[in-house]
Amino acid sequence: MLAALVVGILIHQGIAATTEEDIAGTVACVQGSAIAMQDAVPRILESDSPVYIGDVLLTGPDSRLEIKMIDDGIFQVGLWSGAVVVENRGGEVEINQPNFGTRVADQETPPVEPRPWSATKIQRAQALTSF
Repeated sequence: MLAALVVGILIHQGIAATTEEDIAGTVACVQGSAIAMQDAVPRILESDSPVYIGDVLLTGPDSRLEIKMIDDGIFQVGLWSGAVVVENRGGEVEINQPNFGTRVADQETPPVEPRPWSATKIQRAQALTSF
């Protein structure tokens, strides 16, 4: 079971995004703890921190994170009572079962209904969140 929520902003694959033109958005609000990971390097997220294309966002227990995307969309991630809520302008889904996940295509399209993740996908996510 994943100890943290992992949300990948997977706009493209390839070299890590680190330039201003690769900014996907900025942190509008953070409650609790949140980090961004890219190329196995963590960055603590605070208000006004940049979020880059390719970042993997992790939130701690009882933490909430709101990202303002460059298209002015709002991307919210939160954890309440053991359930993960993934929300954008298109809608929201609640993930409340172990080994389930969702996919977010863009800010206007609702997140995909949660479904079981394959063992490979879970292993990839665990590799990104394990110490």
